[in-house]
Amino acid sequence: MFYVSMGILAGLVLYFALMFYFTANPVMFYETITLIPEIQVGLIIKSIFTMLIISAIAG
Repeated sequence: MFYVSMGILAGLVLYFALMFYFTANPVMFYETITLIPEIQVGLIIKSIFTMLIISAIAG
């Protein structure tokens, strides 16, 4: 169960880091001065649910 929770935590950190990198990319940031990151709740919930299933299978 420890490895499952560590996998969920690492997957969440990696997912949000990638989402932040793609929304706050420096090249795109200079082109658009105002940065409005769109948070899609359904997509986040679906990806968290998928990550829970995958990490439960892996654990």
